[in-house]
Amino acid sequence: MGKLVEPTHYTLTFADGPLQGARVTVASMSVRETWAYNDKLNELSDTSARYRLMVNTLAPLIVSWDLEKAPGEAWPLTLDGLLSLPDDWLPAIVTGWIQAINGVDPTGTAPAPPDPIEASLPMEILPGGG
Repeated sequence: MGKLVEPTHYTLTFADGPLQGARVTVASMSVRETWAYNDKLNELSDTSARYRLMVNTLAPLIVSWDLEKAPGEAWPLTLDGLLSLPDDWLPAIVTGWIQAINGVDPTGTAPAPPDPIEASLPMEILPGGG
C-alpha cells in the first residue's frame, strides 16, 4: 500500500478587515500547474491582467469557505460567487492565498529562524603551509 497523494490545503483565517472571522480553505496546485501559472503571470505586464489571472487560477482551488449571503445560506463557491463578493473582500482572499503558497505568515508572527549550525572543524597546519 502506497502513500496517497493529496493536495495541501491552506486555511486562510482573517483576523481583521472586511473578512474578520472568516475562513477560506484553498487547495495547492501541482508542480505543473504552478509552473504554468508562473509562466503566464511573468508574461503579463498589465496589473489588471495579472490580477484576473490570479483570480481565475484561485477560484477552482477554493475547497470551502464559511461565507454566507444570509444566515444559513452559503455564498456560492464558484468563480461567479468569488467575483460577486464585495470589492474589498476579493483582494484580501487573493492576498491571503498568495502569502500562503509563498510560505509567508500573514500575521507577522513567524517563528524566529533556527540558530546557525555550529561545526567543530579540526584546525591543523598542513606540511609546507606555514
